[in-house]
Amino acid sequence: MRVVVVCFPLSPYGSTAAMVAASSADVTDHERHLLLKLLQKQFSQQAVSSSAAQAALQRLKPNESLVDVNWQQTVELTLAKLVASCVAYCWQDFGVEEWRFVLGHLGKWLASAVVDAEEVTEAVVDILKVAENSRNGVALANPNDSSIQSMSFTENSVAADIEDVIMKQRNLSAKLSTTAVTIFSLLKEQRAAEGEIVITSSMVALTEANWERSEGNAMGDILRLLLATGLAESAAADSVCAKQAADVIAKHRESQEYMWEIIAEVALSASGRARESAVRSADLWGVGKGSISALYALLFSCTPIPCLQRVAFQFLSTVPLQHLAITWGVVGSAQEEQEADNGQTTANSDVPPAAAAGIRPELAAVLETPGSLVLQTSLTAPIRVCVPCFTWNNLVFRVAML
Repeated sequence: MRVVVVCFPLSPYGSTAAMVAASSADVTDHERHLLLKLLQKQFSQQAVSSSAAQAALQRLKPNESLVDVNWQQTVELTLAKLVASCVAYCWQDFGVEEWRFVLGHLGKWLASAVVDAEEVTEAVVDILKVAENSRNGVALANPNDSSIQSMSFTENSVAADIEDVIMKQRNLSAKLSTTAVTIFSLLKEQRAAEGEIVITSSMVALTEANWERSEGNAMGDILRLLLATGLAESAAADSVCAKQAADVIAKHRESQEYMWEIIAEVALSASGRARESAVRSADLWGVGKGSISALYALLFSCTPIPCLQRVAFQFLSTVPLQHLAITWGVVGSAQEEQEADNGQTTANSDVPPAAAAGIRPELAAVLETPGSLVLQTSLTAPIRVCVPCFTWNNLVFRVAML
């Protein structure tokens, strides 16, 4: 199967390029038919029996669980690559059964990726909480020691613990996640091009295979992946080990830049309803500082990835998240805001202007950065590029609402 997959490569330059390259590739109809036949064999009765036999073998060898997991993930990764090649090269010949097989496995792979990502985020937040409690305990025990000699050791150990948690995520899991997101991106590209081509029986079969429900679930999972990594970095950036902890998370994400580019490509096509639902789910999850803080962490990351910055910028500067991106909490009506401001003018006389205005702390911290420090940054630093664009965009939006 691996040899076959290699013979039907995908372009690494996005779903559009992959579909164009596949459609113009020097592949005969007979070769496409053989590729489709190989996919169909995977959900034949023989494949089902093989899976049952493997499950029985695992029950007989409980001491080899790690080997079994790696073996199973290798099989799943090979199958995912086969599915990706089939979706790119012979999707025109798919029927309802083929599409159901693809969508079913896609949902399983994305759900597994979300579980892995959220487990990492929870572990990172737990490590940071322990470090915070440890620091508070040391400070209470040594009230006259302003330096607290053990702090540097704590920062180094926390960064090492976070890196250890991240690296425990198997390389196979990351590759499977990347392939699953690629498959969904290819499917989205096909549906987007549906209006430009003659509607085929394959597209009708995809609809009958419950594409709309699968699309909604897959989009939700991808947005959860995006917010999970943002929540981890936002928690790290606000911790006692801010610099080192956030740097570990951001650099690990940079090592998987290809996957995040595909995720960003898909996330940009998410509807306002999908974005709002993902944000509410992340907030109900209760891990970290919340979804808006997660998006700000991606926007102002210490090791930024441009595609993720673009996603964060778009989410924070457009409806339905724009109000929440500027002010802390729920935004009321203009009259309520004015009454609140009149009643709190005296009480907030000693509070920084941004905080007094109810601006979110992530944005307030950037807006209150002294000009001398801003001038010391590079011309491409987020504080010089993202902040002015983001601020002007939201200012124009507020003016239009008056």
